[in-house]
Amino acid sequence: MENTSAMKDILEIVQFIKDNAASKQDLLGLATKTDLAQLDGTVKLLKSDFEEFKDDVLTTLDKHSVILQRLDQERTFTLERVKNLEEDVKQIKLKLAIA
Repeated sequence: MENTSAMKDILEIVQFIKDNAASKQDLLGLATKTDLAQLDGTVKLLKSDFEEFKDDVLTTLDKHSVILQRLDQERTFTLERVKNLEEDVKQIKLKLAIA
């Protein structure tokens, strides 16, 4: 009885393999070693291009950061200068008795 059950299990496994295993014809459509070598070369070129692009982007971002830092400093200095001028105007108005 056990042998029959084991035999049925084995036959079921064999049938599953027959149904799902790839044939030689199926495998012919897959990539060959040459295809994979070409793909590898393409991937390396893309990686190189991406690294170059990334470096360009980071360089540009660094330049923009410097520009923004300078603009922020100029804005700060300009605000201080405006405050000083407003104080000077206030003093002049007091001396002229306009205020």
